[in-house]
Amino acid sequence: MSENFISLYQGDTWIIPVRLTNPDGTAFDLTGYTLAGYLLVGKTSTQATTSAQTATCLYSDGQAQFVISTTVTATILGDGPGASFFLTRFRIVTIDPAGNDVTRGVVNIRVLVP
Repeated sequence: MSENFISLYQGDTWIIPVRLTNPDGTAFDLTGYTLAGYLLVGKTSTQATTSAQTATCLYSDGQAQFVISTTVTATILGDGPGASFFLTRFRIVTIDPAGNDVTRGVVNIRVLVP
C-alpha cells in the first residue's frame, strides 16, 4: 500500500488540512478562486467512483481546512487489514472565475473501523 496516506476513523468528523503553495513556496493566492474538495469512494481508477462535494472548507492565505461531517463518514466502509489499495480518497481542486478546475492534490485515506 502506498505510504502517502492519512488514517481516519469511520464515523468521526474528518478534518483535512491543506496548504496550497506556488513553486517558490509562497502561499497560493486564492483571490477569485473557489477551493473545493471531493470525497472519492471506489476500488480502482478503472471502476466508477462516487464523487461528492461533501466538505465544508475554511481558508485564507493558502491555508485550508476541509471538514467532513460524521453523517458522511459513518457511511464509508473501512479498508480492512492488509488492504492493497485505498477505497477512499479526497480530491482537492481550485476553480477559477471562468469555471475551470485544476486538481491540486489527492489525499489517500485509510479508513479505520473503531
